Amino acid sequence: MKCTTLKGARTPDYCIVGAASLLSGDHAGEAPRCLLAGNPVRLVRTDVYRDSNDDKITYNP
Repeated sequence: MKCTTLKGARTPDYCIVGAASLLSGDHAGEAPRCLLAGNPVRLVRTDVYRDSNDDKITYNP
């Protein structure tokens, strides 16, 4: 929602991007299943995934 993705931006597999974030640069080296958020985007949490059955975002602490 209202994210801006600049040319050349790369994300890791299965990542979640927070609302109103600015994606720029190469973040493909981050861990898969992570939460990226901010302006500019930064790694907030790892081991995060979206459960499509009940539409909740959960994580393993």
